Amino acid sequence: EATLTGGALRDAIDRFAPQGVVGATAYGAALAARLMPRSPVPRDGDAVPYWADVFGDLMAEAQAKAAAHGSDLSVVRFWTTLRAVLERGDRFSAVSHAQASALVGQLGLAGRLSSATAGQDLVSVIPCAGELRREAVPDPVVRGRRVPPDAFVVLWSGSFNTWCDVDTLVEGVEGAMERRESIHFVATGGGVAGHDERTIARFAGLVARSRFRDRFLIDGWVRDDLLPAYYEEADVGVCIERDLYERRLGAENRVVQWLVHGLPCVTTGLSELGRALVGEGACFSTTTGDADALAAVLVDL
Repeated sequence: EATLTGGALRDAIDRFAPQGVVGATAYGAALAARLMPRSPVPRDGDAVPYWADVFGDLMAEAQAKAAAHGSDLSVVRFWTTLRAVLERGDRFSAVSHAQASALVGQLGLAGRLSSATAGQDLVSVIPCAGELRREAVPDPVVRGRRVPPDAFVVLWSGSFNTWCDVDTLVEGVEGAMERRESIHFVATGGGVAGHDERTIARFAGLVARSRFRDRFLIDGWVRDDLLPAYYEEADVGVCIERDLYERRLGAENRVVQWLVHGLPCVTTGLSELGRALVGEGACFSTTTGDADALAAVLVDL
């Protein structure tokens, strides 16, 4: 924000003289929108085209935050952010076909479905992608150091965001631990600063009160170069979601990362991508809000 409001970013863009500008993620797209001239598509020949990659439905995220925090203030604030993107973008991308359809509707509300854009394909779909990383970590990060060498390690990695069902997660893992002494749980990641730090606090509180708390490891945010070692030492990843539009319109970036690194996954599979992965047999499935179902899957594995 300081770079933007101070004019440094605008000056850098002018010096670079790009042929186009891409705003990545809804927040990045909103920042880029503030640097773009106010003109509808098609643009004149002198203007720089602007692609807004709206990675995840911002209004569905606003609803998820409102539900988690008990306040609807985020709905107004997020719409103000998204509206600037909708009004100024030339082309848009979404993370799923479901979100693409929602985005077309949002463009309509912003007045962009006009004679000037009739017949144009304004929204494309760019799904989550994973990058295989092979950083060498000389020593184990978990296995044989903080859990037994033969432990069955269940991994959570990434943010504890508004869509995360930490109650079902902890209760389900506890149920599995009660039946299998070999099961240990490892979490990397944490809250999202400025957006949601309540979910990680609730998770940490549930773990602190758990009768199996000694078999939970909460490592917080770790260096990116250490993540492949966590993936390598784990037996399965878990992605347990609340049933929200944010999930139905979104995707599971962390699940893609696990699969690219060869780590199996148990997921509630609420998104378009999640359903496809489960349907193709690429992930194990469990039922939203059902701790017993999660425990049963982990024990069976």
